[in-house]
Amino acid sequence: MREFSELAELGLLNRERRGNCQVYSAHSVSAIFSELPSILRKT
Repeated sequence: MREFSELAELGLLNRERRGNCQVYSAHSVSAIFSELPSILRKT
């Protein structure tokens, strides 16, 4: 998803390649880490 890629470029998500897949996870030191789940549910 393009949105996840953009969030990774901003440093809000970590991106890891596993085979043919891109795996995203929340960057826990991000300033908005605690709000990230709420933001993603709204999109």
